[in-house]
Amino acid sequence: MKSMSKPKVFLADLFHEKDFTINVVPLNIGYLANALNLTFKDSLEIRLFKHSGRFISALENQRPDIVCLSNYVWNAKLSLWAVRYIKKLYPETISYYSDNERDKNYK
Repeated sequence: MKSMSKPKVFLADLFHEKDFTINVVPLNIGYLANALNLTFKDSLEIRLFKHSGRFISALENQRPDIVCLSNYVWNAKLSLWAVRYIKKLYPETISYYSDNERDKNYK
């Protein structure tokens, strides 16, 4: 019997690597990864990304099944670019681009 591989989930809170002032822990995607592991009992292969270069390199080496990107004022354009790049490489990949800034306007 052939074993099925775990679905690959990429969680990214990207920043522009030329901006060395943003050197923080990606707590938001860490919490999401933990919630996914608890909910799906470790049946997903989850990778976390902060560095945009490492994220792009990973995308070029393997196809994720699901990609979730954070969106803040400082990385909105980068995350939107990443979603478009993912769809260009892998149209079948499910992508979610959270829009925290927009959601604040709809309380």
